[in-house]
Formats: sequence, structure tokens, C-alpha cells
Amino acid sequence: MQQSSLFTETNVYPEGFSCQEDFLTRAFETKLLDHIRTLSFRDAPYKEWTAKRRIVSYGGSYDFT
Repeated sequence: MQQSSLFTETNVYPEGFSCQEDFLTRAFETKLLDHIRTLSFRDAPYKEWTAKRRIVSYGGSYDFT
């Protein structure tokens, strides 16, 4: 299924949004995904819970408590 088939024929998007086919080349997409796979994702703590997502930090920190 192509992405465009998920939208009406008139391609109505929320204000400020648009769809640009082939925005990334296949080679750049592969390179980007390879880089993302090397990142140190970890569980996202929030107070005494663990959020249902994984996060990666780029040097900053946040007190989740």
C-alpha cells in the first residue's frame, strides 16, 4: 500500500502539513536508519513508572522524578 492511498484524492492535510514523495533518497534513508540503530536507546523513566517508549539523550539531562 502506498502512503498516498491513505488520504483522500484531494490530499487534504492539516493546516501547515504537506506530503512530499521521495523526500529522502533510498540511499540516505538507509544511511539514516543505520545511524539510528547505533544510538543507545533506553527505557524512559517517569517518577516511579516506566513510559511506553524508549529515549536517547544527546548530552542534556532531565530529572524524571
